[in-house]
Amino acid sequence: MTQERIKYLDTMKAIGLFLVIAGHMAFDASETNFIYSFHMPLFFFVSGVLSAHIPQVSLIKFLRKILLAYLVFFLISYLYFYGNPFHEEPLSLLKRLLYIRKLGPNIALWYIPLYALVYTLFSLLKKNTVLTYFSLIVLIIITPSFQKVFPDQCILMLGVLPAGTAFMLSGYILSKFMKNNFYVASLCFCLGVYMLLWGGGGHIAGISSPVYFIRALLFIYPIFCISKSIQSHALEWFGKNSLPIFASHLIFIDAFQKSTVYNMAFLSSGIMKHIYSVLTIAILSAIFAFLYNRTKYLLTTPSITIKTFKHIYWSKRLASNKNE
Repeated sequence: MTQERIKYLDTMKAIGLFLVIAGHMAFDASETNFIYSFHMPLFFFVSGVLSAHIPQVSLIKFLRKILLAYLVFFLISYLYFYGNPFHEEPLSLLKRLLYIRKLGPNIALWYIPLYALVYTLFSLLKKNTVLTYFSLIVLIIITPSFQKVFPDQCILMLGVLPAGTAFMLSGYILSKFMKNNFYVASLCFCLGVYMLLWGGGGHIAGISSPVYFIRALLFIYPIFCISKSIQSHALEWFGKNSLPIFASHLIFIDAFQKSTVYNMAFLSSGIMKHIYSVLTIAILSAIFAFLYNRTKYLLTTPSITIKTFKHIYWSKRLASNKNE
C-alpha cells in the first residue's frame, strides 16, 4: 500500500472521529439521525479498504494487541467513573467487560472487542472471492433479524457482528472500483439525504432494513472523495491515533460538560457552543493519545501489564487484611 493511500485512509478515520464526538454531543435529533446513519460503518469500511492493500497480518498478534488495549482503556475508564476497580467483585468486573454497552464505565468501548470479532470473521470470509460476495449478501439480509435476537446492549454487542463484517467486506470489495469523482460524490450525498428523510434514521446496532447499508455507503463515498482531495498532517495524525482518541473521548465529554467552561455566557449560541465543544474534546482526546503513545509499551505489554495489576491487587489485599 502506498504512503498516499495510507494518508487518505487516516483522514477518513479522522473525519469519522469528529463525527463520533459530534454525535455524542448532538444538540438535536436531526443531527443525531444523520451522523448515526453512517459514522460507525465508516470505520469498518476503512478497515476493509486497508485489508485489500496490505499483506495479511497475524490474527493472533492482532487480537492480543487489540484486547490488551481494551483492558487498558476499560481500567482507565473505570478509574475515572467509579474509582478503584479492585473494590468490586471479579465476577462483577467481568460482567462489565462483557456487557460494556450496558454496564461498563465507558459505553464507547463496545467497538473495540466487537471490532476484534468482526475482523476475525472478516479474515475467514475474504479468502475466497465467491465466498466474499456471497457472505456480503447473506450478512446484509440477516442483519435485521439477527439484531432482534441480539439487541442493543447484549453481550459484546454481538448484534453488530454481521453488520460490521458486511461493511468491512464492502470496503474490501469496493476499494478496487472507487475513484475520486466530485460529481458522483455530490449525487451520492444528495441521494443519501433523500433516503434519510424518506426512511428515517437508524444506527448500526438498530438496523431495521437492508436499506441502511445502501444509505451508509452513499454517505461514506463522499468522505472518501474529500479525504483523497485534502492533505492535512493534523488530520492524518488524528486518524492514525483513532483507537486512544475513540476510547477516551467520552471521558473528556463527561468532564467538560461538568466544568464551568461549558456553561460560559459566550457559548450561549447553540451552533457555536457545539463547534467549540467538539473541538475541545478532540484536542483533549488528542493530548491523551499523545501521552498514551509515550507509555503504550508499558501499558500493552502482557507481562508488564499482568505484573502491574497483580502488584496492585495484592497490595490492596494485604492492606485490607491489616485493617481487619
